[in-house]
Order: sequence, then C-alpha cells, then structure tokens
Amino acid sequence: MQKNTTNLKVWADAIDLAVIVFDEVTRFPEKGSSLAQQMIRSAISVPSNIAEGKGRLSDRESRQFMGIARGSLLELQSQVIIAGRVNLLDPGVVKLTLDRINEVGRELNGLIRFYSNAIEQESRKR
Repeated sequence: MQKNTTNLKVWADAIDLAVIVFDEVTRFPEKGSSLAQQMIRSAISVPSNIAEGKGRLSDRESRQFMGIARGSLLELQSQVIIAGRVNLLDPGVVKLTLDRINEVGRELNGLIRFYSNAIEQESRKR
C-alpha cells in the first residue's frame, strides 16, 4: 500500500512555509547569500523529512524523521531571527514567518506524539 504525504496538513503547511522562505530570500542582497542558501536548505528539509518519515515502514522510523524535520524547523527559526536582526528581512515578514514556523512546529509535535503513542502501545502488546 502506498502512503500519501499530500493529505497531511503538516506537510502542506511545511511546503507553504518553504515557498514563503524561498520567495523572501531571493530578494536578499549579495551579502546575505550564504544565509539565504542555508534558509532554503532548512526550509526544504522540513517537508522532505515529513515525506520521508511518512514513507517509512515503522512508527519508530517515522517518528525519527519527524524529529529531524522539527530540528530543521528550529534551524530555520534561528535563521529567520538572524535575518531580521541584520535587516535582511522586514519585521512584518519575520513575524509572519515565525508564526508559520510555530504552527508547523505544533503540528509536528502532534505527529511525533502520535507516533510515540503508537510505539508505546506496540511495546505493551509484546
């Protein structure tokens, strides 16, 4: 049976976040190019790891990839704050992006709890 990532709200929201980040960082001046590239990598990593986790065969593996996605999300959060502090991002964009990051983080935490509960229930059956 094929697992479908596109029906996960967290995945769709992470895709939207990556698009926002990509659109914003392409406006960075040359001095911000290394930060822009890192932000793009972090932003793309979030939905990519959600998709990889969704495609894994065990709940334990799935949870691991959701944790990696969460780590990338927190990297992105730090990078957005830095970009705002060095005036590469407008304060309004920083707020909007951090709000989106927080929403994706809440959704990811819920998914991680789901997999953790499934793992715990499975270990009780043994």
